[in-house]
Amino acid sequence: MSESYTVVLSPQAIEDLRSIYSYIAYELQVPNIAQEQISRIRNGIRALDFLPFRYPIVNWEPWHSEQTHQFSIDHFTFFIKYIQTPVWLPFFVSFIAGV
Repeated sequence: MSESYTVVLSPQAIEDLRSIYSYIAYELQVPNIAQEQISRIRNGIRALDFLPFRYPIVNWEPWHSEQTHQFSIDHFTFFIKYIQTPVWLPFFVSFIAGV
């Protein structure tokens, strides 16, 4: 039987999600697309509860030595790191096409 993990978002990750939503909803003026994008991101994060380390480890230091994994959803790149229990999503870097 596979082990289940708990994913915790850092305060910075939560703020980044809010910023993504605000940019799409208010700057680009497409709130429905903003909600859909945030839903896709949240679904991807929820999927980390099972096999969160199926994604590759980054190849730059110091994160490589810290076993930091990277995965993407649309144009957004996320970094996760196992800190005992739970899995911790300390931050994510977002890349928005055309910005």
